[in-house]
Amino acid sequence: MQRSSLRLKIEPCRRWIEEHYPDPRSCVLYVGIDATEPGRVPAITNGWQPYRVRYPLLEPPSASRLTKQQMLDWARAEGVEPPLMYALGFEHANCAGRCVRAGQAHWLHLLDVWPDQYAASQALEHNARALWGKDVAHLRATHARKSHPLTLAQLRRRREIREAFAQLPLQPRTGRSRAGASERREEPLF
Repeated sequence: MQRSSLRLKIEPCRRWIEEHYPDPRSCVLYVGIDATEPGRVPAITNGWQPYRVRYPLLEPPSASRLTKQQMLDWARAEGVEPPLMYALGFEHANCAGRCVRAGQAHWLHLLDVWPDQYAASQALEHNARALWGKDVAHLRATHARKSHPLTLAQLRRRREIREAFAQLPLQPRTGRSRAGASERREEPLF
């Protein structure tokens, strides 16, 4: 289990439950594990002992493989408005889109739909690097089979460069391929 999940979710939840339900027989915990992740059930059940745990998304009708969209629609039909994160196109409604375990595509999506959250994470990452004096980052990149930290500032800059190149006009260029055949291709003007 990741430390972020333990410290930010499980420990505060466990303290609250133990304070409000000291008798484990007095409550049932409902966990939103769906049909795509049943392998997580044993560890969650063991971790919450002696409390009883149920998994309603693994029970009918959910267990018959309702899609995430069908589940969100069902919640709305029951009068429960799903978190904004789903409307913004995120797969999960965790950490305001700022999960340090997310990948590059997730962070680029956050940059597109919620730039102030991206900027806040970028600033926190920058400050952590300065404080710790280490080359650490939320992300990793691989070049020539070597993995290295990729900061959110670097990811943003890569996006800006790609967008700038995408705006360059193309002009036809005729040349010879290695095989000697004549070819025509489009190349950026710069």
